[in-house]
Amino acid sequence: MKKVLTVVVALAVVAMCGTVKAEENGKEDIKELSELNKKIKAMLEVAPKGPHGGKLVSPELKALMDQRSGGLVVPKTNGKTMLLVDARGVKDGIAEAFSRDAKGRFHIGITTVSRDIADNDDPFEFANGCKTAMNPAVLMLVDRPGKPVLSIYPEEAVGIVNVASLKTADKELFGTRVAKETWRGIALALGGFATVAPNGRVVKSILTPVYSTKDLDDMNVKSLSPNQCTAVYESISKVGIQAARPVVYSVAVRQGWAPAPTNEIQKAIWDKVHALPTEPIKIAPEAKKVKD
Repeated sequence: MKKVLTVVVALAVVAMCGTVKAEENGKEDIKELSELNKKIKAMLEVAPKGPHGGKLVSPELKALMDQRSGGLVVPKTNGKTMLLVDARGVKDGIAEAFSRDAKGRFHIGITTVSRDIADNDDPFEFANGCKTAMNPAVLMLVDRPGKPVLSIYPEEAVGIVNVASLKTADKELFGTRVAKETWRGIALALGGFATVAPNGRVVKSILTPVYSTKDLDDMNVKSLSPNQCTAVYESISKVGIQAARPVVYSVAVRQGWAPAPTNEIQKAIWDKVHALPTEPIKIAPEAKKVKD
């Protein structure tokens, strides 16, 4: 992820976001919200401008803005996850490390398991056989010398990463190689083919062509881009896996699925969205049509 997120902050949006109040019985802004507004205003005033004139919002400022909107909440899903099967026959923690890293980058649940695959077992048949009702998509790691690094079966939501040619004495480098190829497997097997490039320019992504381990090592990108993640979310929903993308509390309340408020800011948002109108809606009577 980039350290700085480019966000165009329009004055109207800032004004709207800054007016979340606990307005019941003429109360003043709650103290925590007032302090947040002051911090955000001060940080916006000194934030640098981006190439299009908008403010460059740092991760710290974005976190404060999210907090002002009630913080991030995650919707419930049906519990189905992608299955990451480690069938390499070793326990070096690489699959588990990938899952931990993916948790912060990817909003699809990943279940990691180890399985023993025999030399005469067909990798696709084995991986496909690991599917369950709750794990309808599979990425499998194998160690098969002389076989392709990636084998992709998008119609079956199955991908196989062969680590044999990725091995090196440098354990950290080996783990990085496996992680990159696993992301490539996810993108190719689970529908993350697309990447949107502004003005038609080519953007380096995890799907940049790789013809050698040097190409893989030289690749600075280490995971899917946001739009590739979105493509995966849309594609994988067809096999029943739901993405659990966090949204700010104010949006969740407006969408109707937010949990009950747990702090004063969330309560103020909840009360404001659910408040009954204080004045009746007035509809002017239709003028009678008089025939000449």
